Amino acid sequence: MRACLRFAFDALSHRPGWSEAFDWGTAIDARGEELCRLLSEPTTYVYVAGLEIIRDQLNEVMAEMAGSNQTWFRWKEDLVAEGRWIELLY
Repeated sequence: MRACLRFAFDALSHRPGWSEAFDWGTAIDARGEELCRLLSEPTTYVYVAGLEIIRDQLNEVMAEMAGSNQTWFRWKEDLVAEGRWIELLY
């Protein structure tokens, strides 16, 4: 469990004061294979919270990683249907 939490927080913890923009592409590219494997496991849950633009940026990068928008959104749709992808946006 600690390794999973560390993986999640490592993506965000290098932003002192949260004032600079976050580079989703670099963070996901560096862990793309691992991320795909984790998302394929039935025990992985994803919680996205924040501004709607965060979701949009994340979708762009995930679609690139998945090979196409269609592939990503189909995969995301399955995760949502399984209750494993939750978004709290404002």
